[in-house]
Amino acid sequence: MNVEIKCESVSSLENEVILKELSDEIEVNGSILITWFREKGIAIPGNTEEQIEAVMEKVQQRFESYSIKELDWPSGLRTSMDTKRPSHPLISHICRIAIIVHRPNFEIIKGGVSQNKGELSNYQIALTLSVYNYLAKNAESRWTLLGDETGGLLEFKGRSEPLGRTSAMCWVAIPPKSQPPNLPPNFHATGSMVFLKNSLQVLEEDHSIILFVFPYEQGIVADGLSRIAKNSNLSFWRGTLPLVLEYISNINQDKKEIDVFVEQAKVAEAGSDLLQPIIQELKTSLDKRLSWQTLTFKELWVLAKSPCEHPWMGYPDGLGHTHIDNLNRDDETNHLVESLRKRVIRAPYRQASFDGPIGQVMRNTADSLTFLKSLSDLSLEDIKDYIIPFFSNAIVEASNSLDKKKWQKLLSHFKNTAENIEGQHAAQLILSGIDIDFILKKLPDKRDKFEFLKAVLGSSNHVGATKVANKCKLYIEELRDEDEDEKLVIRDPDNLELKTLSGGANDNQFDFSHISDDFEFLEEEPIKWSDEEINYFGAQALSRALRCDEGDIDLAWEIENKLLAVTHGDEKLRRRYILRSELLMERKEYDLARRALEFEFPERIGHSDNNEHLTDRYFLATLLKSCALSSATESFQDYSRLVLKSLDEKHPSQRIAYWYCRWAHEIAQTDNDVFAECLQHLKSLKTYDFFKKEAPGVILACELIDLNKRGIEEECHEQFLSEVLKNSEIYAQEWVALNSPNENDWLAPLNFNYR
Repeated sequence: MNVEIKCESVSSLENEVILKELSDEIEVNGSILITWFREKGIAIPGNTEEQIEAVMEKVQQRFESYSIKELDWPSGLRTSMDTKRPSHPLISHICRIAIIVHRPNFEIIKGGVSQNKGELSNYQIALTLSVYNYLAKNAESRWTLLGDETGGLLEFKGRSEPLGRTSAMCWVAIPPKSQPPNLPPNFHATGSMVFLKNSLQVLEEDHSIILFVFPYEQGIVADGLSRIAKNSNLSFWRGTLPLVLEYISNINQDKKEIDVFVEQAKVAEAGSDLLQPIIQELKTSLDKRLSWQTLTFKELWVLAKSPCEHPWMGYPDGLGHTHIDNLNRDDETNHLVESLRKRVIRAPYRQASFDGPIGQVMRNTADSLTFLKSLSDLSLEDIKDYIIPFFSNAIVEASNSLDKKKWQKLLSHFKNTAENIEGQHAAQLILSGIDIDFILKKLPDKRDKFEFLKAVLGSSNHVGATKVANKCKLYIEELRDEDEDEKLVIRDPDNLELKTLSGGANDNQFDFSHISDDFEFLEEEPIKWSDEEINYFGAQALSRALRCDEGDIDLAWEIENKLLAVTHGDEKLRRRYILRSELLMERKEYDLARRALEFEFPERIGHSDNNEHLTDRYFLATLLKSCALSSATESFQDYSRLVLKSLDEKHPSQRIAYWYCRWAHEIAQTDNDVFAECLQHLKSLKTYDFFKKEAPGVILACELIDLNKRGIEEECHEQFLSEVLKNSEIYAQEWVALNSPNENDWLAPLNFNYR
């Protein structure tokens, strides 16, 4: 029969009441356990052996009529790496000695350690639970990060996980003062549905606990490395832990002590110092940053199993079950899983990104200007998966720290990278959340203010921030008024650029009053047009196509043909062919529109296909639209694989989801997960502020109304359109009133690439 062993610390023996209770316990149940932890306030002179001997003597003195025996656990062992260490290094580190006190006639077998493999004696359980309480008490004032893998990480060796599953790295970040219940020493979510449900309930109820899941997407085991260096578990830890710490560093500016624990895996043995180099490199590189100066690292441990050495290590084990589907789960557990999935911060494990650009970006954050400039070198995939969820606060921190000289350099960098899509996205990312008035105070030179406001205006157009755009236009007008008196260096090309930028801001509000009726430029040879003129004429074509009055499409087509003839470079040509395809669809030439993207464009740039450009979401949105309207069938499966990766909370995400649903419905292919997720994604976008007003909101509302009228979507969304219009400028309200959705065309307010 198992008897719970009472466990007390050496320090408690000074209390006569507790001492009497312990003696009574020995008389009733035969034994107790006394521990000497690394506690403050207990000073024992001498070296370790002398200290242990002194503790043994103290215990014997306090229990003169009883026998004592040292608990022979954690035991020493020789590991697979041919090193000697305790079987449970953290428990051994915390507990310097555990002493069994027992009646003389009470039998203690083999030093109190169970002889059955995988089974713990009552004394081992008592010591483990005492260590659990010690760790939980320490965690009251610290962040506790716990990491564990789900899956066998077979993908690193080019093999597949069973049942089509994917390995993932899971992190649970428990803040100070959040004290989840201690889990039992034998906890394992896979082995018990009761244990699993209990752990999920705790995570679901405590919203202060932050959850991270990094599913494997790409990674290999490199040749020529040592056994430890090529360990895929270590790759998981090294790649994902910096992102988790970056996230936590920005939560608040209070001092944060952090403990980090991961569970041993193969050659990544318990007690090994594998976390220390990761933390040391990060802390050394980033300690100049205010947010990282708040971080102090205390305990960094690779933990042993059977029993697990930390009372909360089972929580990342439970979190791993939110990453998989399991037919054996009951309804209550499935409900918990679905609820937690909505809270999980999820990003792919992509080794090439972690070891390359994202790792470099992490180091670059130590230098604000270098960091911000480096964003334009990143792929859109890395921006979406890592920069937006983990580095948004770092961007704000870096932007606010720039002085006048560095802002000048950054604005110059924006100009130099404005021609490529990565540069445009980086500028949007940096400028979209900026405090305009705060930065303007740093720029006493009016020319610098002018350049800054133009950059923010262009960024605001791309993200649909109409209020910010209007504010920029107002400030620019004030500067131009001053220019009349003070002769600022604001040249004619700047004026043309301003017209282009201001027109883009107006387009987002369905205000087409900026469209020019001056056609004289069309008589000129486009080869003579300057860059500013090319951008302006292209913007005029775009605005006319969005307005779509009589003659607008023909004139836009003429302008775009001229621009296409003089355009060079893959990215610029890609944009021209996107617009060409959209114009062809306005002319109802759907097959030609699809051909422009699938054949004409790659042929123009010397490629055999368009595969390299399918990751451009604007390209994909127009391509899906052309496929839907032409009822194409041959590329459905190939393009379906690209859709989910392209969905986020920004434009043109809604167009991608909408046109995929339209296409799937058109060719009777709605019985697939991509279709279901696209439909759900469209509805989820209604919760984002970006989609609650102006053009983005009108586009989304009309798309949802259209899908409902087609019988694809059950809910009605007319009320959502009304709410969007209430939030929008008067121009959008007037436009939709003149072009309201109707049974002949539920997308009536939308033309060209708004449709």
